[in-house]
Amino acid sequence: MSVFNVIFSTAGGLALFLYGLRILSDALKRAIGERMRELLERLTGRAYRGAIVGALTSGILQSSSMTMVLLIGLINAGVLTLSQGVGVMLGSEIGTTLTAQIIAFKIGHYYLPVIAVGFIVAEIFRGKRTGDVGRIILGFGILFLGMSIISGGLRGLSESPTILRLLHSCGTNVFLGVLVGAGVTAVIQSSSAMTAMVIAMGSAGLLTLPAAISLILGANIGTTVTGMIASVGSSLSSRRLAVAQVLVNVLGVVVFLPFVPHYADLVARTAGSLTRQIANA
Repeated sequence: MSVFNVIFSTAGGLALFLYGLRILSDALKRAIGERMRELLERLTGRAYRGAIVGALTSGILQSSSMTMVLLIGLINAGVLTLSQGVGVMLGSEIGTTLTAQIIAFKIGHYYLPVIAVGFIVAEIFRGKRTGDVGRIILGFGILFLGMSIISGGLRGLSESPTILRLLHSCGTNVFLGVLVGAGVTAVIQSSSAMTAMVIAMGSAGLLTLPAAISLILGANIGTTVTGMIASVGSSLSSRRLAVAQVLVNVLGVVVFLPFVPHYADLVARTAGSLTRQIANA
C-alpha cells in the first residue's frame, strides 16, 4: 500500500470516527443532556458523589472533554464550586474508558446495517426523541465505519520499516510513547479517537501491549488541552479546574511509568485478543 493510501485512509477514517462521535454525543446531549446537567447540580455535594456523576456523565456523553466543558460552564455560572468540579472531573476520567470497551467489541462488522437503521429512524422521527435515538444509532455506525477504514489503512504501515521501528520503540521506551500519544491527542482533541487508533493499530498487528499502554497514557495528558482551551477567559475557579486536570493526569502518568511492563503482564491475562487487552488497560 502506498504512503498516500495509508495517509488518506487513516485521515478519512479518523474524520468519520470523530464525525460519528460528534453525532452520537450531540444526540445524547439533546436526549438527556439537561437531565445530566440537573444531576450534576444536585448530586455533587460530596466528592465520591461527584466522581460517580462524572463517570456516568462522560460514559453517557462518550467524552471526558465534553464533561470538562460542561463543568467549566457550570462553575462560571456559580452552580458548582471548584472542589465539586474536581470530584466530577476525576470521575469523568473513569467514564471515558467506556468508549474503548465499546470499540473493542466486534460490532464494527455490522456497521452498514447499523448506519441504515439509524438513518431511517432519524429521518422518520425527525424532531422527536425517537429521532435522537436514531441519530445515536447512526453515530455508532459511522464511528465503527471510521474504525474499519482506519484499521484497514494502518495495515499498510507494516510495510514501512521506519514506522515499525518507531512503534516498537514506544514499547521499549515508554517515555517516547507517552510523548507521541500526548502530541497526537492534543492535535486531534480527542483521547477517544487516539484510543481508537491505538486499538486499530493493535488489530493490524503493529503494536505490542506495552507500546499501546504508553500511547494511551500519553493520550490522557494530551486530552487536557481541550479543558485548557475552554477555560481561557473563564473565571479563576474554571482555570484552576483545567490546571487541576493537567496536574492529575501528568502526575498520574509519571507515577505509573515505571510499572508499565508489569502492568502489561497483568493486563495480558485479562483477555485473549490484543484489542480487548488494550481496552482493559
